[in-house]
Amino acid sequence: IFPTNQFVPILINLVNWPPITSLSSEISRKFFWPILVFACMCLNNLMDIFPNTCSTIINNNGIQAFSSRIQSFDFIDLAESSIKALE
Repeated sequence: IFPTNQFVPILINLVNWPPITSLSSEISRKFFWPILVFACMCLNNLMDIFPNTCSTIINNNGIQAFSSRIQSFDFIDLAESSIKALE
């Protein structure tokens, strides 16, 4: 069995990091943006494969993490992935 309880908190921390305000420089966007998008995609895939993961994500403040990323329209892929996760 895949240990989702160990991976979900790490992925949520990646979604929360770094704050949107620190992503204003071009260098930050180049290096941090893929990490944020892939973390959201991983959480989406975990929820698709292991539906019980949803409760683990909720218990680790995943809703707040996704909600904060929806507000950043500079990264439309990240916002789209966050909306999919909240669905």
